[in-house]
Amino acid sequence: MISDSVLERFCRIVSVHTGLVIPSHDMSHLREKLIRRLHATRLGGAERYLALLASEGTAGEVEWRELVLELTTGESYFFRDSGQMRLLREVVLPELLRNREAERSLRVWSAGCSTGEEPYSLAILLQELLGGAGPWNLMIKGTDINEYALQQAREGRYGRWAFRGVGEEVLNRHFSPVRGEWQLSAALRGMVTFERVNLIKDLFPDSGRGLCDLDLIVCRNVFIYFDNNAIAGIMARFAACLRPGGYVLTGHAEVQQPVAQLVASGVLPLVARQFPDSVIFYRPVEGDPVVMTRQQRMHALAGPVRPRVVVAPLPKRVGGQQGGGGATAGHVAPVRVAVQRSAAVPVEQSVEQGVKEVRSLLAQGRYGESIRLADRLLAAGAAHLVADLTLLLARGHASLGDGLKAEGYCRDALRHRPFAAEPHFLLATLVHDRGDLEQAKVLLQKTLYVDRAHVPAYLQLAMLYQEEGNLERARQMRLGALDVLHGLPAAHRVEHYEEWTVQELVVQLEKLLGEKEG
Repeated sequence: MISDSVLERFCRIVSVHTGLVIPSHDMSHLREKLIRRLHATRLGGAERYLALLASEGTAGEVEWRELVLELTTGESYFFRDSGQMRLLREVVLPELLRNREAERSLRVWSAGCSTGEEPYSLAILLQELLGGAGPWNLMIKGTDINEYALQQAREGRYGRWAFRGVGEEVLNRHFSPVRGEWQLSAALRGMVTFERVNLIKDLFPDSGRGLCDLDLIVCRNVFIYFDNNAIAGIMARFAACLRPGGYVLTGHAEVQQPVAQLVASGVLPLVARQFPDSVIFYRPVEGDPVVMTRQQRMHALAGPVRPRVVVAPLPKRVGGQQGGGGATAGHVAPVRVAVQRSAAVPVEQSVEQGVKEVRSLLAQGRYGESIRLADRLLAAGAAHLVADLTLLLARGHASLGDGLKAEGYCRDALRHRPFAAEPHFLLATLVHDRGDLEQAKVLLQKTLYVDRAHVPAYLQLAMLYQEEGNLERARQMRLGALDVLHGLPAAHRVEHYEEWTVQELVVQLEKLLGEKEG
C-alpha cells in the first residue's frame, strides 16, 4: 500500500524533474502508476524507488524515461487548432519568410511535439508557402520528453484519427497509404529532426542542439501541466532562444500570471500581438516603435480564453501597414501634472485635466505614477469623476499584476456607474485570471447587456464558448460581433483590437465562420 506521505513525496520529485503538476483529482491514477513502476523495477519498496528517482546515475535516468511514458499521454493531430494554424499560415510565417529572405534561412522549434504532428504540420505549411522559391536552409526541430513518442514521430506514420479536420487534398498530396495507415512523404520527413529535451532540466539556448537564434517557437498544450514558476522560467529561456523579430506561440490561456507580470514589467523581452484567433508573443527588433494604448494595457492580465499580456501592435504588419500611433518606446516626453487648487481654475476643471493626464500616464506604461496621481485626484473631489478615476485605478493595478486591488476598484466603479460596459469587461478579465470562468461569462454577458455594440465582449465570449465545446453559441457570438462591425467605418479600429481595422476584423471573422460551417 502506498501511503499519502509517499505519494506526496513522489509528486514533489516528479514536479522538480519534469515540471508536471499532478492535480488532486488524478492522485488515484498516480498511485496506480507508482505501483506499476514498483512492480516493474522489483526494488522491494517505495523508499528504494524514490531514492532511485533522486539519484544522478544512469539507472535513474533510464527509469525516468520509463516513468515519463506513464505520466505523459500527449495526444495530437495535424493542423490542431485551425485558428492558430491560420495565424501561422497567413501572418506569421509569411512575415518571417520576408524578413529572412536575404539569408534564406528559417529556424523553427516545436517544443513538446509528442508524436510529431505539429512539426510536420509546420513543414507542410512552409513547403506550400515557399513553393518554387528556390533553396532555403530550413531547420525544424521537434522535441519532447517522451522518447517513445519521438520514435513514432521519426517514423512519420499515422492512423486516420490523426487527420481529423484535414482535407483529403492535403492528405493525398503529402501522404501515402501503407497497411491501413498513412506515411508522410520522405521530403517532409527530411525537413524535421527530433530530439529528447526536458524543458525543466535541460539547458537552452543550446547551439549544439540548434536551440538558439530561432525564428519561431511553438509550445502548445504543454504549459497546462506546469506551475506558474516553471512556465515563467521556460518562457524566459524561450525568449533568450529567439532572434529579434522571432515569435513564441503558446496554447490559449496557458500563459497566466506571473508570466503576464514579467512581460508587462519588461523582465521578459516579449510583447504580444492579438488576433481574433490567438495571441502570439514577439521579441521586438531594436528600434521597433512599440506603441501601447491604454486599452491594450488591460491585457497585462490573463483574460477570458487568452493570455492577457501587454498587447502591442508592431511597426510592420502583413501588407506593410503600420499599426497604432503615438509616441515610440523610449521617446516619451515627460509628463508633469500640477493638481494644486487655483483661484483662477475651478476644482472640477483641474481634476478633469488630471484625469486626462492619468490616461496619458497609463498609455505610456507609467502605471505607478498613474495610480499615485489618480489617488490624489480622488482626494481632491469632483464626485462626477469618481467612476472614471476608480476605473483608471483598476487598469493601473491590473497592469501591475495586482488583481485583487484591480477587482476592488472595478466594483467601486460599478457602484458609481452600474450600467457602464468597461468596468464589467475589465472585471471579467480579472475574475477569469483567478479561474472563475462562469463568473467571467456572466460579466461579459452583462457587458453586452449594457452595450450591445461591445465587439470585444462578443469575441471573448465566443472564445470561452469554443473552449468549453459549445460551438453553436460561439458561432452566435461571432455573428453578433460581425453584425456590429458591418455598421462601423471600414478604417475604424475597435478598442482592445487596435492592430486591426474594422475591415480586417470582418475578413478574419468571415473566414473563421466559413471554416466552422464548412
